Amino acid sequence: MPGLCLLGLFAPWKASFLFVTHAVIDFVKMSQTHDNLKLFHVANIIDQLLHFLTVVIVFIA
Repeated sequence: MPGLCLLGLFAPWKASFLFVTHAVIDFVKMSQTHDNLKLFHVANIIDQLLHFLTVVIVFIA
C-alpha cells in the first residue's frame, strides 16, 4: 500500500486486488508443492510471473 501511495496510484480496489491475488497465488503454489522448492523451480517462476502480472495490471489500470 505505501508503494501505491508513493506512486499516486492508490485506490481501495487496487490494494484489495493485490492482497487477494497474492494470497490466492501463494496458497495455490503451496498446496501444489510440498517439497522444499529451489529458487528456479517451475512453480517459483510461475508464482513470480503471476505476481508481476498483477502489479502490471494495477499500474496500467
